[in-house]
Amino acid sequence: MKIPVEILLITCSTGAIQSGFFSVYLFLSKKRTTLSHKMLACLLLALTLRMTKSVGYYFSYNNLPASVENVGYAAHIAIAPLLLLYIKSFLHPDSGFEKKYWIHLVPALCILLLSPFLDRNFWLSEFHGYRVSLFYMGIYLVFSFYLLWKKFYSKKNLRSRQEWAWLFILTGGIAFIWAAYAANFLLGWVAYMTAPVIFSFLIYSISYFALKQHSVLFKETKGTEARYKNSSLSQQQLQFWGNQIQGVMEKEKPWRDPQFNLTRLSRLISTSPHITSEVINRHFQKNFPDFITGFRLTDASEMLRNVLLQQEKIASIAFEAGFSTVSSFNTVFKKQLQLTPSEYRKKFCKPETGEPGLQD
Repeated sequence: MKIPVEILLITCSTGAIQSGFFSVYLFLSKKRTTLSHKMLACLLLALTLRMTKSVGYYFSYNNLPASVENVGYAAHIAIAPLLLLYIKSFLHPDSGFEKKYWIHLVPALCILLLSPFLDRNFWLSEFHGYRVSLFYMGIYLVFSFYLLWKKFYSKKNLRSRQEWAWLFILTGGIAFIWAAYAANFLLGWVAYMTAPVIFSFLIYSISYFALKQHSVLFKETKGTEARYKNSSLSQQQLQFWGNQIQGVMEKEKPWRDPQFNLTRLSRLISTSPHITSEVINRHFQKNFPDFITGFRLTDASEMLRNVLLQQEKIASIAFEAGFSTVSSFNTVFKKQLQLTPSEYRKKFCKPETGEPGLQD
């Protein structure tokens, strides 16, 4: 059944407009200041430009100016690298934008700078630019799925089901968009406008998810930036003290003491509680209780997966990991992992398969 042109135009245009507004909202919102928010804004902007180019190309009957098409192709090349960078920043919220990340965006930036000079022959005939861009995007999608798979089955996976659902919805949706473009250009299996239609439904799904799971997409440390706007600590100092804290936590495992507190952590790294608190809030984007609880949960989940500790009581494991009561351990564990400790042990403590558990 052929879709009426009017419905096709409205569906695809609405999706592009909604994606554009979503991107602008993330760019301008003062509360969305983390790297993952910025990466998501850039990703949505690239998707918006790519789909706008497709809609304009189709409904102008291939009469778009070459420079406008080139901007769309630059966005096309940027989509998959931005997706990979977004996944990295989402899974590691304490990391910043490293200089080496720019190399992923160099091809798209080069195309953008050359957009006034490239003609359609570059993309569709002599240089096979569009074919190369499809393979380029496909390679990045493979790496994105590999990163998700690796982290999902990591031994320290402490992400919620909602967070994984969001990442797989986004990555899977972009993969379908790529597949539609590839199937149209390389194989001729689907119509050209299939990809913009898929994109529109992806944006609608993202919007629905954002309404239902707002805290997953927009995780933030409320008031952190305002609280420390006059701080004298530079980014280099935050990185230094963050490394000091991480090193002490991994080497000495001080969280196993139920009485462990901010003052004692400050003594271990030879600084003041004020600086320690600021570093945990700004560098790790957590408050101190959540920061310590994360280590305790990781510790407990590793012990629950250990086949040598199968006969160990869950209460003993809870106390060994630093929890003061079994009830608090059960509550936090179930909230974070959607499984009780006993269910988790039954599912992941399998000597014949050695299935891993969760990730930080």
